[in-house]
Amino acid sequence: MTDLRARHIRVLESLLEVLEMRAEQAEEQNDDDGAERIRTQMAARAEELAALLEEDLEE
Repeated sequence: MTDLRARHIRVLESLLEVLEMRAEQAEEQNDDDGAERIRTQMAARAEELAALLEEDLEE
């Protein structure tokens, strides 16, 4: 795994944590639409992270 790829993975992991907090805040504020949009972003970033991790396993 290259340093750049490792950094990309760490950034995606951090982003997922931040998005989770934002989704929880939106839910607490009864903003279901906002929470759903954030969860959609989370799913996309999680897929990207999974693809990177899978590529690393293949190497």
